[in-house]
Amino acid sequence: MIAIQAGNKDLAQTLIDCPKVDLKITNYNNNTALTLALSPKNSSLFTHLRPKLLKNVDQDQINFAFYVADDDNAQLLIESPGLNVNYRAIDYVISETDLTFESALVHSLRLRQFIKAELIISHPQFDPIQSNADIAIFLSVNHLNYKIFTALLKYVDVNLLNSQSQSLFEYCCRCKFYQAI
Repeated sequence: MIAIQAGNKDLAQTLIDCPKVDLKITNYNNNTALTLALSPKNSSLFTHLRPKLLKNVDQDQINFAFYVADDDNAQLLIESPGLNVNYRAIDYVISETDLTFESALVHSLRLRQFIKAELIISHPQFDPIQSNADIAIFLSVNHLNYKIFTALLKYVDVNLLNSQSQSLFEYCCRCKFYQAI
């Protein structure tokens, strides 16, 4: 992991090729070699190491890597066999006893990763309930993203209310999202 963080491609490749190195191990931040390689400063390293990393980690780690991936890396991971695009990660809001779960779709929209959001919605395994399409559509309004809004519209009830009891129509008006009205 240190070789990846340091951007040392040759050393990282040597360690990944070594059969005694456990690529499933995590650091104190719960990152694996795969998730560390996904950081923007390591994008060329990830492209180079991706096939070997994907072959040597478990499915949950690939799902989490997709969850944290940016738009560019999500496009590389979307074809991973068995990928769960509806993956939900635990988010420790206030303390370890106050947990929330955020779907990859909601996470990508919060971070303005619109390409990744489109990949999730168009994936054959997309599940609007598991991916929280009802929350995601309000985020698409908030970002004035008509393409994602229309893609999600077929999965939600148009009479839907957000957490502040605003209807989808009312929220579109408040956000001045005239394209959707």
